[in-house]
Amino acid sequence: MVILGLLGFAAGALVPACQSNTVNCTTGTSRCGAGCADFRTDSLNCGGCGVACQSLQICQDSACQCRTGSVLCGGSCVVATSDQNCGACGRSCQLPDGGPAVCWPNPDGGPPECRAQCTPDLTNCAGGCVNLQSDTLNCGQCGRDCRAGQSCRAGSCTSDVIAACVSTASVVGIQAIADVAGSNVGFGSAPLALASLRGVLLEGDGADLKLEQMRLQDFGVLTNVNDAGFSPNHILVDDPYLYIVNGDAFADAGGAPNSTLQVLQRGEGDGGLGDAGLLLSTIATLSFNLGDPPQAVTKLGNNLYIPLFIGEVAEVDVSNPAAPRLARTFDLRTLNLMPFDAGVPTFTRPLGIATYLGSVYVALRNIDAAGNPGGPGLLARLDLATGTAEAIALPSGAPDGGGTPGSTCLTAYWLGTAADAGNTLYVSCNGRAQRDAGHVTSVDSSGAVAISADGRMVMWSGGCDAGGCFPAIPRRFAVLGSRIYLGDELGRIFVVENVDGGFIERRGYNSAAGGLPIPACTSSVSGSAIVNDIIAVP
Repeated sequence: MVILGLLGFAAGALVPACQSNTVNCTTGTSRCGAGCADFRTDSLNCGGCGVACQSLQICQDSACQCRTGSVLCGGSCVVATSDQNCGACGRSCQLPDGGPAVCWPNPDGGPPECRAQCTPDLTNCAGGCVNLQSDTLNCGQCGRDCRAGQSCRAGSCTSDVIAACVSTASVVGIQAIADVAGSNVGFGSAPLALASLRGVLLEGDGADLKLEQMRLQDFGVLTNVNDAGFSPNHILVDDPYLYIVNGDAFADAGGAPNSTLQVLQRGEGDGGLGDAGLLLSTIATLSFNLGDPPQAVTKLGNNLYIPLFIGEVAEVDVSNPAAPRLARTFDLRTLNLMPFDAGVPTFTRPLGIATYLGSVYVALRNIDAAGNPGGPGLLARLDLATGTAEAIALPSGAPDGGGTPGSTCLTAYWLGTAADAGNTLYVSCNGRAQRDAGHVTSVDSSGAVAISADGRMVMWSGGCDAGGCFPAIPRRFAVLGSRIYLGDELGRIFVVENVDGGFIERRGYNSAAGGLPIPACTSSVSGSAIVNDIIAVP
């Protein structure tokens, strides 16, 4: 069995959605004509083959819905800022004196108003005043409509969050706040790790062993491709440099070590929005011990911090990125892992890593030899002055453990902070799963934890109290403002928001109004539907 760090990827499990002679659709997609379609999100086959959504509609949860910024009117969706439907169906704009009017959106969130002309910051598009910098139906110019799953930012269409689906060799974009998912778009053969840079989506591919590129605006695949190592687990962008950690627990076919840090540099003057994409070149490679693959990477000052599978964290000096140097390692194996059974050894198996308030924190899976939780959920905080580490316990069901009774975090998985509000550290809890023939049959103690600057912890439990559903099994996540988008092992994305020091579930099985988890990745024939990576686009 090949261990691919945190990703659990097996090349043999990759089966294309449709093969040349016989159509074999993956779980979650259905036979439709000569191919396969995901009836949940395909606007041309919404809820069934050949059921196409109308103009200004998108397909969500197998039903056609009006796009954000439009309203239902006479059985069709119409722009809600036009002079004929100003804020409501059939509400025509007219000034008191009968003169011509335009529909003006109220910036305070109130109902639109009819005015003689648009304010200087807005543009008249078909009788409505719109902001070309942020209007998804008029992005950059009148009539330029962003695709489902995209927002309009600075006059360009782009997804706010993007998830990678190795099971179907695809990515899916999400429009935040509305939490609308687009259709899955094929990308590479086994997308394991994602990053974005200058309008380009970068993908580390576990089958192609390449770093591949896609234009964020239209998801067009670009031609520039770079070699990557075996199992590119994580990509860190520090423009003009990229750091990729590659490797699994074994050597490659030739017996050479394949656990590496790869450093790439972006070429000067490369806008990245043409057909070629970014000009990237590998300028350095640093090897780690065979069987000790790197899992993730973060940067603090001139140093990278890289958790290694065996139970260490490497500190790599990149003051000169072209000559990375291993400075020292932090040994996590000496930490007290507080095993549930004193007679059964547990292992740190570190995964996620993040910088927070000037320190470096590492997620410890704390598992036994069979891969099950062997002790409580733990983090490690590195003492950079002494080269040592200390363990930090995550919520364990008791109030003095930082959580509320019944909230327990097991198998800490990923770490992250918001780029624009880094005063909270977030942790995903993969939980304790029961499996039968490789399939998860139940899970408990999963969810997410928010840690504030004063050390206070609150937890969201990924349960399904309503019944008839399956709890979350979170892995990686993306932080966007106060919201975190948690990808899980069953292809779903749960959305929770940190409000006034507590979590509100926005998309999940216990969400009051936001709806069910976002469907992101469908299953392969083997049953795998893991959201392998998920990122927020700056």
